[in-house]
This record gives sequence, structure tokens and C-alpha cells, in this order.
Amino acid sequence: SDGGNPRQVISDLKGPNGWMLSPCETTLYAHNLNSEDIAVIGHRDDKIMFEQPSIMSGFAVPGLEMKPIEITRWVEHGEKLSFMGLEIEVRHCPGHCPGNVVFWFPSEKCCFVGDVIFRESVGRYDLPGGDFNKLENSIQQQIYTLPSDTELFPGHGPKTLVSHEMENNPFVR
Repeated sequence: SDGGNPRQVISDLKGPNGWMLSPCETTLYAHNLNSEDIAVIGHRDDKIMFEQPSIMSGFAVPGLEMKPIEITRWVEHGEKLSFMGLEIEVRHCPGHCPGNVVFWFPSEKCCFVGDVIFRESVGRYDLPGGDFNKLENSIQQQIYTLPSDTELFPGHGPKTLVSHEMENNPFVR
């Protein structure tokens, strides 16, 4: 990939089925590289899931070995990060899981939303700590408040736009 183009670097992060990895899955993948140069980030509200991933085993793909993950950097809502010279705003979006965060790139008008929202759908909320009311509030307060032409890159499926979801998402209006 073109190391100078952040969109290309990010779009090169593909899973085994060709799906773009969510920020969480990207972190897990990067962690397995065992590089001291890669920060493994997470939100403290998911600390128990990072330390004791077995609590998620009933929701995982059968046969998937889930190992504890050491977080090297905890992030908070509103925190500003940098990726290849671009500013990223961390937005805490609980509901799918307690510590779910999304990564908004204001200058690129794109947001990596993981499993918070999908094209005309939303993420699961039956996981440990999941809650539909919190998920709905997160989408209304943290996603629908982004500029309407912001591209949303979910953890699975096609990208979408904030404006499209505001008009067409049957789960959150």
C-alpha cells in the first residue's frame, strides 16, 4: 500500500472474508504482531473483556481461541489522537459493548464505527454489557451529530453516510 495515503493504509486492513476490520479487530490483529511500536488501545469500560475474554466465548466463532490482551493505551471520549498526521477524535459509543469507541477523522469526513452502526442496521446489543437504549443514544448523540456527508466505515458490510442512516436506518431515527 501507499504509506503516504492513510485511507489506502486503512483500507488495506482486510479480514479473511475481505471485510474491513473494525477498530477493535484491527487492534487485535496489530497486537498479534508483537511489535513494541504498535499501541494497543482500548476504553476502560471494556477492561474486563480485554483481561478475561472468556466472558465473550459464548458469542465467538466456535473454536476461536480468545486470549487476554494487554492494553498499552486507554482512550477516553473526546480524546484527540493522530494517525499519519491526521487528527482523530475518539467518541465513546456504548451499547454494543460498554467501552465501544468510534474514530472520527474530521479532515477526511470519515468515521470508523466498528459494530455501532451498519448500513440500515445497528450492532448487536445482546453481548455482555450491551444495551439497546445506550446504543440508540450513542448513535443519536455521537454518530448523527457528525456532518451529514461523513462516510461511516462499519466493521462489516458496505460503507454508508450519516445522512443515509438518519433517513433510512429503521432501528435508530
